[in-house]
Amino acid sequence: MTVFASLPLRFILPEISLPGDLYLFINGKYLLYKKKGDVVPSDRYMFFVSQKLSSFFCQEKDKTLFLSWGEDLKQKEEWPVDSPIRQEQKKIKEELISFFSEEEVSGDSVKKIIRATRGLIEAFSQNPVAERQLADIERYDFSIYGHSLAVANLAVYLGINSGYSQQKMLEYLYLGGLLHDYGKIKVDINQFSSFEDVQYKTALLKHPQMGKTALLLDNEFPEEVLKIIEQHHERFDGKGTPKGLRGHKIYELTKIVTLANEYDNFLKTAKGDMSQKRIQAIEFLKKNAGIIFDPKITAKAVKALEFLLVKV
Repeated sequence: MTVFASLPLRFILPEISLPGDLYLFINGKYLLYKKKGDVVPSDRYMFFVSQKLSSFFCQEKDKTLFLSWGEDLKQKEEWPVDSPIRQEQKKIKEELISFFSEEEVSGDSVKKIIRATRGLIEAFSQNPVAERQLADIERYDFSIYGHSLAVANLAVYLGINSGYSQQKMLEYLYLGGLLHDYGKIKVDINQFSSFEDVQYKTALLKHPQMGKTALLLDNEFPEEVLKIIEQHHERFDGKGTPKGLRGHKIYELTKIVTLANEYDNFLKTAKGDMSQKRIQAIEFLKKNAGIIFDPKITAKAVKALEFLLVKV
């Protein structure tokens, strides 16, 4: 008789080959979900997070293998344990996972996110350029909160290097980057046949507005943050969504988050080692200055990112 063991969701890393068979417990039965060597797609992982799935399962004999696999991979990505940014980041990740798993936003959850953000912004501001940890541009776990953390970090880094130094402005950038994809978890996959369903993809295009609407129900979020969330897929040439805003009509902080978001997304599909991916991503930003991105902000962002090529 096969004995199964639970694996907390946080121990499974999306888009990375699994060390053993992975199971789901559905209707009282253990069902094989992925075989050894397969990967958990990022969009499916995002769905599991939104549905509050707490655990996967594996055969008892494979549990130690899974746990050591996850820890080994994470340790390769860890920042120095004595880094103030690293310490604050550990706090906010747990809050973010809980936040994204909620069906409804509560005032208490908002306050926790804002408190965690302020602690991280303070750590950022103490060393605004030289520390590698300012922009989490090496670490990708391809889950909704992993991407969100990377975008938030990078947005603050780019914001600082674009001349924003006020605590409030940096908070808006961080919160906007952190929650820019919140609307994605409001798209119910159960309404569609699969993630490849055209109707699902069409519904997903509405996630900026859905995210703003969901967070608007709680008045704790500043209007500036809601603007970033709603506008992060607008383009400088006016061909973006949801409203086709053009140039100066797009909120200035949104433009920075859009840069961070597209940069991080580009790195996911780029080929080569991380250094090569960064160079390609920077070229992508340059190529799309005046098209997707505000050229003035892009110039400052490129300079800041090229600085990291030397430092990281």
